[in-house]
Amino acid sequence: MRPFLFALGALVAAAESPQDALVVAALRHADAGMEHVRVLQRSAVSVDLNLVIAIGSPGNWALEPNRLVPWTDKQKLGLFLQDKNRPERVYPLTVEAGSGSCVIRIERITDAEAVVACTGDDVQSTPMIHKFVYDLREKKLVGRFSYSPFRIYRVFPDAGGAVFAGSDSAQLVAISYQPGSGQPFRVLTENEARPWLARLRVSDGTIGEERKRIVNIEPDEFRPVHFGPFTLDQEKGNSFGPRLVIINGQTRYELPQSTYDAFAAARPARVKNGYVGSNTEFDERIGPYQVQDGKLWFGKTFYDGEGTTGVGGFGYFDPADRKYHLFPPPEIADWSVTAILVEPDTVWTALALRGEYGGPSGGVLQFDRQSQNVRKFAMPDFGEQFLRVGNDLLLATSGGIAVIHDGQVTRYFIDRDATGRLFVVPSRAN
Repeated sequence: MRPFLFALGALVAAAESPQDALVVAALRHADAGMEHVRVLQRSAVSVDLNLVIAIGSPGNWALEPNRLVPWTDKQKLGLFLQDKNRPERVYPLTVEAGSGSCVIRIERITDAEAVVACTGDDVQSTPMIHKFVYDLREKKLVGRFSYSPFRIYRVFPDAGGAVFAGSDSAQLVAISYQPGSGQPFRVLTENEARPWLARLRVSDGTIGEERKRIVNIEPDEFRPVHFGPFTLDQEKGNSFGPRLVIINGQTRYELPQSTYDAFAAARPARVKNGYVGSNTEFDERIGPYQVQDGKLWFGKTFYDGEGTTGVGGFGYFDPADRKYHLFPPPEIADWSVTAILVEPDTVWTALALRGEYGGPSGGVLQFDRQSQNVRKFAMPDFGEQFLRVGNDLLLATSGGIAVIHDGQVTRYFIDRDATGRLFVVPSRAN
């Protein structure tokens, strides 16, 4: 394929490097309306070639630095091959507009394909994974298809390893994890997966005039949790759903609510958004929980919108003194807890915003129980459930699987080829 050839002196000075400036020019050559262009990724795919991914946006849709990058019908994503030795040689593979409302995340790049996730920050967005297949020798795109990502909801212990279970809303999947092997992840066959999937609460139906099948994994049915003479039980609650409450006989032990002054001190940015004392309602609840050493540990969860809010935190209810003991480190103030794991030395929490249309992930928080030091791990996905397997901390997530090992997070997602075969691969977007 013949490349586009550009003279460097005619290019904008705003690009990060001369090589990037040449790709910026190539995208604008494809669509002159793309006034704002940002190079998202540059990866070596051969001895002589880089794959470069860029996004363009029209004049009234600026691409702000260090912000999530949208890919809608207003923006165009470009994939290019660029000669390392002669960077003015730029080979366009594709330049195309997005659809719907989503943000870009580059999951994987190899010498044959690029995998781009298009995800949203709210529940109204429909996530999608786009795979671009190219021929380096011919320097052209040879295939392009899209598919729904698998969300992993549960992780079960299994003989020194684990089994993850998830759905892409069309089918269920079970994945074996055995650490220490060359390929620790393996997608189970239908027969192998059956006993694990039988543990799930599944809803199965159809949607639309075409009667498209929808298969989702639902939360387990709640059962009262007993710890000592106390019980964690569920009551009706309000429009935001059921509420968990600790009881002992006829006595109820309500979760203490934050005061407005505490909220204003912990979340000043929220106050600036219009949350004043006269119209702010606090509805903080017991979220994910775990009984550890006779105490009920839990993460706080709260709806954050339309005048209702809260202050994030976690803690435990101690039957010995019949009191709540809460930890509200500043790093958790804005977030609800979606998963929790309490270990002898550490408390792990997965965080997310619970707004009117969902919200972004807040990553994972590691809390040292002795020093009370906090470490936060950025993660684009929502955490569903933790499990400790040896030296690995596993987390089922909305985008796949995360493994925390020696202070490093590695994300994995379930990829597929053109025939539909599933396999687990690491993501570059950690």
